[in-house]
Amino acid sequence: MTGASVLLFDIPGGQMGRLLDSISNEGATRGEGFVRHFEQYGYAVTFVVAITNHEKSVISLGEVLDMFGDMVDYVAVKNLFFEQYPGDFALWDGGVIGGEKVGGNKKAVLLKRGGKVISMPALSQHVVAILQALHLRFEDARRDARLRLLDRSRVIQWMDRLDAQFDQAGDYLGLSYNKK
Repeated sequence: MTGASVLLFDIPGGQMGRLLDSISNEGATRGEGFVRHFEQYGYAVTFVVAITNHEKSVISLGEVLDMFGDMVDYVAVKNLFFEQYPGDFALWDGGVIGGEKVGGNKKAVLLKRGGKVISMPALSQHVVAILQALHLRFEDARRDARLRLLDRSRVIQWMDRLDAQFDQAGDYLGLSYNKK
């Protein structure tokens, strides 16, 4: 392994099966084999799943919950960039649409298993477009003079709000840094 205290995998939902197939553990289910593989090196496994207002993100979380059950920890990150109106996350939070109760089931399962839900604050689409056009990381955008002072301030405030959310799940995310 790398000697790192935390390993992070950014895996597109459709590629999870390929990763699981690459790590085998005889006599175990795919999920058990994956967890056992990393536990033998002293790692705990936490799945961080981005939640949008699209059904596929909730379905992907459900697949992970079904496969790994109580063997791992979970953090769901509700991406507020996708929220324009109250109720946009009805499939995640649960709600009533057209008189019919919808969603909320996977969130309830995650919480019952001790999972944590945090929110990724929305960053102005204008600022996101600038960062992409200039190929800037968020950290670099804080000081880049090509951005207007107001836009740099928006990035700084967004990062501070996001850090506060990460702190809420820090024990699951392996965060053990000194706060300023």
